[in-house]
Amino acid sequence: MDKQTQEGVILAGTSPRIKRSPDSYVDDLETNDDDDLSLLVSSTEMIICDRCERQFKGVRGLKIHKSKTQCGNEEEEFQAWPGSVPVEPPTEPFNEEPPSFHELQGILKKTRNASAPGQNGIPYKMYKRCPRLLRLLWSLMQTVLARVNEFMQWSKMKIKPMKSRSLVMERGKVADIQPFEVDGQLIPGVQTKPVKFLGRVIDGRLDDKVAREDVIVELTSLLKIVDKSHLTGMMKCWIYQHLIAPKIQWKLLIYDVPLSQVERMEVCVSVKLRRWLGVSRILTDIALFCHQSKLHLPMEGLVSSMKKTIVNATQQLQQSSDEVVSRIQPKVRCGRKWNPDLAIERAEGALRMEDLVQGQFGRQGLGSGQIRKPVSKLKPNERRAEIVSLAVREHDDIQYVRAVQMSVQGAWTSWENVRQRKLSWRNLFDTSPRLLQFLLGATYDTTPSPVNLKRWGLAHEDSCNLCKERATTTHILAGCPTSLGQGRYTWRHNRVLRVIAEACSNQIGQCNTKPIQAKRCHVNFVKEGEQSKTKSQRAFSSCLDEANDWKILADLDKKLVFPQIVFVTSLRPDIVIWSEEKRQVFIIELTVPDEAGMQRARERKRDKYEYLVLEIQKRRWKVDLWTIEVGCRGFSNGSLAYVLRRLGCGTRTTRRVEGEACSRAERASFHLWLMRNETQWSTPTYMTS
Repeated sequence: MDKQTQEGVILAGTSPRIKRSPDSYVDDLETNDDDDLSLLVSSTEMIICDRCERQFKGVRGLKIHKSKTQCGNEEEEFQAWPGSVPVEPPTEPFNEEPPSFHELQGILKKTRNASAPGQNGIPYKMYKRCPRLLRLLWSLMQTVLARVNEFMQWSKMKIKPMKSRSLVMERGKVADIQPFEVDGQLIPGVQTKPVKFLGRVIDGRLDDKVAREDVIVELTSLLKIVDKSHLTGMMKCWIYQHLIAPKIQWKLLIYDVPLSQVERMEVCVSVKLRRWLGVSRILTDIALFCHQSKLHLPMEGLVSSMKKTIVNATQQLQQSSDEVVSRIQPKVRCGRKWNPDLAIERAEGALRMEDLVQGQFGRQGLGSGQIRKPVSKLKPNERRAEIVSLAVREHDDIQYVRAVQMSVQGAWTSWENVRQRKLSWRNLFDTSPRLLQFLLGATYDTTPSPVNLKRWGLAHEDSCNLCKERATTTHILAGCPTSLGQGRYTWRHNRVLRVIAEACSNQIGQCNTKPIQAKRCHVNFVKEGEQSKTKSQRAFSSCLDEANDWKILADLDKKLVFPQIVFVTSLRPDIVIWSEEKRQVFIIELTVPDEAGMQRARERKRDKYEYLVLEIQKRRWKVDLWTIEVGCRGFSNGSLAYVLRRLGCGTRTTRRVEGEACSRAERASFHLWLMRNETQWSTPTYMTS
């Protein structure tokens, strides 16, 4: 066997591959006999060029291609050609020793100066011009191989070919060959037998393009399976939040998925959620995923969860105790639309700003309330959690700005002093689907009101059937004069008032049975560094503690007559509480307005009873006027909780009463919405309580 043939043989299992130049095929045409010559000339096999991967018919076409292009500069590797003379196997054994320094130099001479071998971007030119750097690289390679052999000998481990994988790269591309063997057993390539590591599929591809497409396909298939099931819409939403979303969230962490693709995936999810909730198709995704909306649903969007996960992972990589990880500083790539490093930098700046401006606020004492520790005293996990929360808040701020720009569905951004209403999964499962649809539609103004129907092109008129005015959702729920005259709004008002009156009556009954408690005026101060000798018990201060002859009247079943012992007037407040012994009276006035008009309703009620308060004070009575506002959609501004706390109700009782009052207002408004086209009104018998 000559030297050229010996160099052209490559051991790959048991079948040899022949490395031949195009000229060798022409030589065979000159040396073979007539039968072989006819076989070679008549061959129509398609031959592939190894450099440009184009196909050519016959050897002559390939030779012409190589003579006219750059593909003929080097000898190429071809597959075995029909009619070729079999070549004997090589006689020299394969050299298993590590590459020598001269071999490394020979490989380096064949490379281009501008090309770079690794991810660090260092070109081959530096290794060519600096022999010391090349020898250092060679010594490091020797050290790595020696360490691996030493570890294998120490651990007495044996490489199992079927549990191993090989990967061969040629000119920056993965080659589809499997050249490695152990004890005669072939090590499969990672492209033929992929493996999984922490859920990530390693199949020989150098990018995540196919993996990103697989994530979209997996999300679509999971949503389709849940959509075709016979479960209720709320159960399907729960399955998405607790089963599908965490699975996709992990995929977004292990693969480099750009933010634009995640936004498209979130659009697909929001379409399914709207269908399962039964709401309008035009409902914005801010209503589903924004944490700053007035009606917060217990669901999280893919974009928000992705940012939270990526920011957390980036911080863990930056704060890693591993020297290798901290030295290379790996980056998490999320496209060009959002950069996690810049998000972390902005969050750290916000933390430092909070340290400068934070302080005591409100009417509580010094040191009360929850105040975050300074940044310098935060533990690594606490600092990481704060930065993650600030990154999520930044995303919510962007969503809030979008909501402000919406004139219809973003009208809730103009509600002043209205508390956010958070719905738990228990609330969602306990609420009827139609009531939940009404609540979402009334909050974001997507209900089929005459104005909306005309805006959508489904109706020609937008007037109210009762008063012939422009019938918006707010007009139907709290602004129709005909509904006010028929007593519809009064019926809803009395339903909410009954809950508040029962809570006040129960509290007064408890206070009248207790002995009179003197007002506390002594405060035990504790010096710095010392502890209090007596354990302080938390007690709710009440305006009813200094007397036990309290009486209450509510304007519910019969007309309220203001107590003549206090003052004679024709005004009828909703609730009056007074004590003759203490000469003190509390006037409570309830209003169930539109959420956008709560502040105006509060001022209107104060102006109405201002004269009464002045006249009572002239008679040397202490008087307090408390106005309570509960929105027609079931939202509160905290006025009811303030009144209950002043009367001495505990936190649990306050939350229960406030929740029941808001629920009754919401259900009564839903009934008024269903009766919006009925010209006659009668008090419903099934909702009298």
